Amino acid sequence: MNRADSDRIESVETRPAGHSPGSSEGASQMSFHLPSPSLWPVVVAAGLTLLFFGFIIHPGFVAMGILLMILGLGRWVGELLRG
Repeated sequence: MNRADSDRIESVETRPAGHSPGSSEGASQMSFHLPSPSLWPVVVAAGLTLLFFGFIIHPGFVAMGILLMILGLGRWVGELLRG
């Protein structure tokens, strides 16, 4: 790294997250609603994996993968709707 690069790096300002130039310091903060963590997406991914594995190995895995995906999607959507 040469001297010009180090001068540019030293002159970089650090700002708090969400800070934009020209905004007032007393402005209200934006808030985001995030759903609670869930294991159901992992169940859906496992079902999808079994589904594709079944296409290669045995049709029984296809059936298990579809059932696991339906179960996972149903529980995941139900959990999201409850809030």
